[in-house]
Amino acid sequence: YQHLRLTQRANPLATIPEVQVIDFRDYIGQNETSNFTPPLLEAIQDRLDKKEQVVLMLNRRGYSSFVMCRECGTVDSCPN
Repeated sequence: YQHLRLTQRANPLATIPEVQVIDFRDYIGQNETSNFTPPLLEAIQDRLDKKEQVVLMLNRRGYSSFVMCRECGTVDSCPN
């Protein structure tokens, strides 16, 4: 096991994709039925409507770092 640092992009001509940071608290109480925000669901549906593919990647593994109430947005924290 070792740490590798990638200092160059695989394709130097590739553009860096646009990234949006979305606060889940903005969507509390809006009949949420999944763990995905409406903008993400719309983007997925847009691609599928164009007969394109969608890949979702989750870069966190292990345990959840927080628990958030879907009703009020309160985040529990450990007192220790």
